[in-house]
Amino acid sequence: MATLNAIQQRYVLEKVEELRSAHPGLTIDGLVDLLKASVDASESREGDAIDVERGECRRCGDTIVRLGGNRWTHSVGKVGCRAASFDPGLGWDESLDPKWKASPAR
Repeated sequence: MATLNAIQQRYVLEKVEELRSAHPGLTIDGLVDLLKASVDASESREGDAIDVERGECRRCGDTIVRLGGNRWTHSVGKVGCRAASFDPGLGWDESLDPKWKASPAR
């Protein structure tokens, strides 16, 4: 893993602070999603982007992504809806069927 220099670290910190002030109550997962979207937008302007599809899971309503035509996953990298719902302080969302997988609207 590459180490960021001080200028790069400062940029990341400023970006996080900008997103936090623009989106009060932003969760860590939400922050990661916004940072990924920012990176994707930057890469697409540079012509280096991987084909990224985004959507909403038809089962749980969470954000899902598909990179380069691979299988759909939730934004946290988990395929299963229940697995993606895990919160260290709260556990899993028991209302989600363990068999549900990331799937876009038809």
